[in-house]
Amino acid sequence: MLQAIQSKVDEDNEIVLRVQPFAEEQWAKFSFNTNTGRFSWMGVKGTYKIEDHILNLKITQKPCVIPWSVIKSNLKKFLAQIHIV
Repeated sequence: MLQAIQSKVDEDNEIVLRVQPFAEEQWAKFSFNTNTGRFSWMGVKGTYKIEDHILNLKITQKPCVIPWSVIKSNLKKFLAQIHIV
């Protein structure tokens, strides 16, 4: 099952600059260009796209023992820590 998270952002290009260093500290992996890319972190995989100041995260894979609500909550916490949500 595919799950998605959307968040309004101020500057499209600044997101990548804020996410990359913090993600590396958390052992997350990102492959990206300015507005699209992929991520993986602790068994969770997905894609993202930034368009018209909206960040769209799509979670495409997760560990079966972790509920969707926990994954979405942790992603929102991550985004809040880097001041995106």
